[in-house]
Amino acid sequence: MSFSQKTTARNLFRYKKRFFMTVLGVAGCTALLLIGFGLQDSLLPIVTKQSTELSHNDLTVTLSDPAAFTVEKGLTDALEGARWRTGRRCTASL
Repeated sequence: MSFSQKTTARNLFRYKKRFFMTVLGVAGCTALLLIGFGLQDSLLPIVTKQSTELSHNDLTVTLSDPAAFTVEKGLTDALEGARWRTGRRCTASL
C-alpha cells in the first residue's frame, strides 16, 4: 500500500463519525439530484401537453372580484358570446 492509501485507511478507522456523515451527505445529495431530475422529466411533458394540445382558448380572462362579472351588462355574457378570428370561444372565470 502506498502512503496515501495508508493515510486514508487510518483516517477512516480513526474518524468513523466523520466518515459516516460524509457518506450520508453524498448519498443524500445524490438522492436529491435524482428526485429533481425525475420530477423535471415527469412534469415537463404534462406542461407541454396542457399548453399545446388541451388548452384551445384564444383568450382567458381571470378576475379576482365577483362583481366584475356584472359590470357593463355582464362581462361573462359579452366574452362568451363573442367569436374571435379563429372562430373559437373564450372563457371567463374567477
